[in-house]
Amino acid sequence: METEGLGRGVDRRSLLRGIAAASTGAGMVPLLTACGGRPESGRADGALWRNWSGRVTARPERFFHPPDEDALVELLRGYGGTIRPVGAGHSFSAVAASDAAMVDLSRLRGLHRLDAKAGTARLGAGSSIHDAAAALFEAGCAFPNQGDVDPQHIGGAIATATHGTGIGLPSFADMVHGLRLCTAEGEFLEFGPDDPRLPGAATAVGALGIVTEATLAVQPRYRLAMRETTMPLAEVMQQAERLREQHRHFEFFGFFGADTALVKTLDPTDAEPSGGGLTPPVNTVLRSASEIVRAWPASARAVQETLTTLAGTTEAVDWAHRIFPSPREVRFNEMEYAVPLERGLECLEELRAAVDKAGHGVLFPFECRYVAGATSWLSPFHGAPRMAISVHQYWKRDPEALFATAEPVLRRYGGRPHWGKIHSLGARELAELYPRWEDFQRLRRELDPRGRMLSPYLRRLFAPELV
Repeated sequence: METEGLGRGVDRRSLLRGIAAASTGAGMVPLLTACGGRPESGRADGALWRNWSGRVTARPERFFHPPDEDALVELLRGYGGTIRPVGAGHSFSAVAASDAAMVDLSRLRGLHRLDAKAGTARLGAGSSIHDAAAALFEAGCAFPNQGDVDPQHIGGAIATATHGTGIGLPSFADMVHGLRLCTAEGEFLEFGPDDPRLPGAATAVGALGIVTEATLAVQPRYRLAMRETTMPLAEVMQQAERLREQHRHFEFFGFFGADTALVKTLDPTDAEPSGGGLTPPVNTVLRSASEIVRAWPASARAVQETLTTLAGTTEAVDWAHRIFPSPREVRFNEMEYAVPLERGLECLEELRAAVDKAGHGVLFPFECRYVAGATSWLSPFHGAPRMAISVHQYWKRDPEALFATAEPVLRRYGGRPHWGKIHSLGARELAELYPRWEDFQRLRRELDPRGRMLSPYLRRLFAPELV
């Protein structure tokens, strides 16, 4: 039987052989690992900057790399235009982009202070999660949670409420016990754990000033046992409530055109690290499959079914900071909304039906994670635990049509968008989603009355009157 959309003479068995060949004969592992990387660095004034996916670009007239806080103060006081901090470029939205000035804080990094007894660590905001986690490990500690990539800077992860999965575990924004922030006028402010403004300063998307140091929650280092496997999607959805309570970390992926889900769990263990880890061909296979679907969108369902055929079960044990991240070499663009917990699965069902009906021919899977309720004012998880639903599109395909189908569904269920991912909401819609919106706006106007930290993108979100 021919596979629809692939052309005469190409059947599923041939497709399976073709994609499997990309794995160089090695046994395939589940496809949970194959989606992301590190952007270029060392940008010069006037040079083109682009985010990791390549969709967002900017040509800032000035690109600063301050070596210390004194240099940062000097540039803030000496430069009169808009200034945006930039990290690893892993945001899919234009949150960091500016054609005026961009500030790379990667030289303001390092583990500055560790109080293991109090369970806190003071870190330079320009530290990558990868480097910070490694430094904590050497000191006998670890973050309570991480996401599945780790090149992001600590400052950016806090500012956008970057998160992993775990119904009782918060995002980076709600791990914050203190922040050191330099305002647009070059004045330093300290937000301590008892400062009532700290929840407003945590998930601030860089709109209040530039965070140079952050004090985050840590705990004694720990090992996790990972299990990745496939299950019928209907069964995963039936058991989701039990699975999210049973496991410290639980997430699942699913293809829009397939009935099989890819399930990942992580649980504490005293077992020794097993070594080995996940194999590189996963990225090669996903890249090859993405190119097939880009050329023949109607082949998406057949390719998805083939990929789930290749997927198997993988188990491994390692230290938390090593097992959380996965190699991400195939670029994509992403939309994510955090939906109220009690409506998450219902929303997912409608989302799958809408995308299937639209016939977008999308290969990349949706992703579902769980995050604890938050106190930070602009965290998508403010107030109560939520289910984060992510939709992805291969970077060489325009994501707009897919996202235009997905977003109304995600919004209809009360979803809040991830600040670092693509959405179309403006100030009015966002104000309706966040009970502390006006409190944040008052704090923003107090700390940056001239709106110098607001790029055109952020002006639309926070100060449309200044556009």
